[in-house]
This record gives sequence, structure tokens and C-alpha cells, in this order.
Amino acid sequence: MRDLHNNIRAEMLLVPDTITADTTTNSMDLSGFDSAELLIMFGNAGNTLGASPEVSIDVIIQESDDDSTFTAVATASDLIFDANGNVATPDSLGVIATLDNDGDQDKLLRVGYRGSKRYIRVSLDENGDAGDMDFCVIGLRGHPAQAPVTDATAEINL
Repeated sequence: MRDLHNNIRAEMLLVPDTITADTTTNSMDLSGFDSAELLIMFGNAGNTLGASPEVSIDVIIQESDDDSTFTAVATASDLIFDANGNVATPDSLGVIATLDNDGDQDKLLRVGYRGSKRYIRVSLDENGDAGDMDFCVIGLRGHPAQAPVTDATAEINL
């Protein structure tokens, strides 16, 4: 049977918002799940994005054992990317993508996490003055230890 619905839990890590400075999302607890996917959606920037002068947003995936002390995921084997040309192996600071071109606007970035830590989150670091930029981050947890998965209480029930 093709039933994804009862085998994932979605969580809004950053509600659709206009950010104006460095922003860190809520964390996602992976306890009881064996897989995770982050959906990072970005809209329009208030200012022109570019490398000279640098006006950009760095996307960093962070992990933690205790939901308190987070470090950047800098090991390529801990992350899974789609065939998006803007995504590369994390650099030494954990940056997986830099939004530095107006063509990067109104896009979706999918990142799978297969590391060993219990908590993950996304950090959006602004360089220069990108102005107001729209973002939303959704976390998906999959391969549950117990299914069917119930929605979080903050979700809309139809």
C-alpha cells in the first residue's frame, strides 16, 4: 500500500516569516524516527543578492544531542541533497548553500539528514544587508518506530 501520510510527521520549524537578520529555527526531535528531511523555502529578498558587495544568506544545518549545544553538520555523509546546483558539500563552517544570486529567490531546498544526533535545526546567516527575505522551514520525520504517526497538537485538524 502506498501510505506515506501515516508514516511521517511534519513540523513547522520556522513559520512563514520575513527575516531581517540571522535566524535559527526551532529544533526537531528525531526520537522514535529513523529519517528526517528539511524543506527550506525562500522567497524574495528586499535587496539585490550578489557577491560584490556580498549580500547573501548562508544555510547551515545544525545538530545536537541535548537540544542545547548545537554544532554545524560538516560531514557530507550526514546529509543528502537533491540535484540542486546551489547545494554543495558543507564547508568547514557547515554552510550547505549560499543564496547570493537573485535567481536563488522563490526556491525550495530539500536536505535529508542521516546523522546520529537526536535534534536538528536550520540556521540562516545573513551577510551584508539582504533586506527582508521570506523564509519557511518544515521538518519531516519518517520511518517511525511506531505507526501510524499522529499529528502534533498544534496542527489543524480537519
